Amino acid sequence: MPKADIVLTLRLALNALLSLIVCAVFGLSQPNAAKAAPEGPDKTQQYLANATKGDPEAQFLLGKTYAALNSQDNLAKAVEWWTKAADQGHSKAQYSLGRAYAKGAGVPLDLVKAASWCQKAADSGLPEAQFYLGFAYAKGDGLIKDFTQAVEWWRKAADKDYPAAQYLLGVAYATGDGAEKDLATANMWWGKAADQGFAGAQYLLGRAYANGDGTAQDPTKAVELWRKAADQNFAKAQYSLGKAYVDGVGVAKDMALAKEWLKKAADQGEELAVIELKNLK
Repeated sequence: MPKADIVLTLRLALNALLSLIVCAVFGLSQPNAAKAAPEGPDKTQQYLANATKGDPEAQFLLGKTYAALNSQDNLAKAVEWWTKAADQGHSKAQYSLGRAYAKGAGVPLDLVKAASWCQKAADSGLPEAQFYLGFAYAKGDGLIKDFTQAVEWWRKAADKDYPAAQYLLGVAYATGDGAEKDLATANMWWGKAADQGFAGAQYLLGRAYANGDGTAQDPTKAVELWRKAADQNFAKAQYSLGKAYVDGVGVAKDMALAKEWLKKAADQGEELAVIELKNLK
């Protein structure tokens, strides 16, 4: 993959993954995120009783309960309880508080405070906080932009099998941004993320196999990886899979399947797929 393309992929990846990080604040689904606080008035009353006694875990869970209600007043209450737990060193509360400051959810937006709280959680070894801190360094959100630091924090999270960190660590090695360029190492990290079902990593590893970048060229393996990402509605993989069917590379030529996958990608705005479909008419 040309460096310009993969650098753009990194920038887009950082922005796209922000939405996943935001989900963690409100207890929504994200790889390796803590389970959402149990619902129900009885459980909430139990949290409240224990939180009032100073139990940091209950304070954290009560904060998550308020955050799940997703109104400004309830977000402010969530921040209040997360602050109490965070002040006692509860790493998930520190991370949640940091993300609240990052989004201005229940508190005024403050990227410096966001980075500070996430730093505390990251220092405690929380992988989602380590990933976010790398993100903050990469974007310069509340910190001086520093890709070397970003890579170091992503590495810590990646070593804990956090797939988004493994993916971006692979991109860093592919581009040489914050790490010495090493395509084989990039493929290694993408492979770890791909094995966990991370679509972006499956796509880029497929590209590596298709082009022979840092590995032996293997079009069949490329198609297998693209199919996995395409099944997750990853547009670039859908385009690549469709093009493979057009060209008969890595898979038997099949124009019906080619058009089917290209249309899926085109419907998501993938320009190359739009162009390819026009060429096939």
